[in-house]
Amino acid sequence: MTGEIYRWGALFLGIWFAASGWRTRRELDGRAKSFFRHSIIYLGLLFLLMVLNKL
Repeated sequence: MTGEIYRWGALFLGIWFAASGWRTRRELDGRAKSFFRHSIIYLGLLFLLMVLNKL
């Protein structure tokens, strides 16, 4: 359903989000709020990539 723009963008965003989760797992002091913010940014950018891919 999606193309190359989404595929590569989702790959790089997924790596970024996984790294953010790993950092949060290792340093729980105060990082939960930052991880929540990253999850909102991640989902927003994924939806934006889907829209850009369909244009």
